[in-house]
Amino acid sequence: IDVLRPSAAWSAHEIALRILNNLVGSYGRRGDLGGGIRAAELRLELPTEGDERERLADEALALRARLN
Repeated sequence: IDVLRPSAAWSAHEIALRILNNLVGSYGRRGDLGGGIRAAELRLELPTEGDERERLADEALALRARLN
């Protein structure tokens, strides 16, 4: 993702995805597995397709697997 674009160039979908990506990382650094899982699952509610959708689903699954 091009981080140097003006904020007006970001779609609502891109902004939501970036926020949730940041939350997944932040929760992970703090050791809050539940928060990370919730943020990862919320990302799956966004309209994403193909490889990106698969990557997000795999990451959510990996976080859930850490509960065991």
